[in-house]
Amino acid sequence: MNGCTISTNWYLGVFSSAFASVVSLTGRSTGHQRAAHVDVG
Repeated sequence: MNGCTISTNWYLGVFSSAFASVVSLTGRSTGHQRAAHVDVG
């Protein structure tokens, strides 16, 4: 159970990091910084 939770948290962390990077890059190019803030969960 612990391993599953850690694995899930790790995947969520990696996904949100990658997502934030992509969103910040696209937000920077389009100029929409407000849209770059997304709360997951």
